[in-house]
Amino acid sequence: MTTVPHDGSGAPGSGIDEEDAGATASVPVPPQAVQAAVAFVTVWARPGLDQPTWHAGVTQYATVEYAAVLATVDPANVAATRIVADPVPQTATPDAADVDVPTDAGVVRVVLVLRDGRWLVIAVRPAQEAP
Repeated sequence: MTTVPHDGSGAPGSGIDEEDAGATASVPVPPQAVQAAVAFVTVWARPGLDQPTWHAGVTQYATVEYAAVLATVDPANVAATRIVADPVPQTATPDAADVDVPTDAGVVRVVLVLRDGRWLVIAVRPAQEAP
C-alpha cells in the first residue's frame, strides 16, 4: 500500500509530535474525531482522480501543514479505493486522536488534532506501522 509521505514527527510545523499523544491522560476518542477520520479516508481513497481534484478533497480535512504535504502526492499511488468496515478508535488525549480505518488495501491509521474546534488530519499511514 502506498501512503502519503510521513517522517513520524507530526506534520511539518504542526508543533505536535505524534509520540506526545501518550504524554497526556488518555480519554475516549470523540465521535467527531472518528467522523473526521472516515471523511478524510473517503476522499483520500480515490486514486482515479486527477491530483488537483483529489487534493481539493483531502485538504478540507487536513491541517494546513499536512495539506502542503498532500500537495506532493500522486493519488494514483494510493492503493485504497474504499472503506470496508467500521472505523476503530485507538487512543486520544483532549486534543489528539488516532483512528484505524479498514480499507480494501489494508487498515490505515489516521492521526488527528483538534484545532479551532475541528478535528483535522496530520498523518495517515498503514496501521501496522503505527507506534
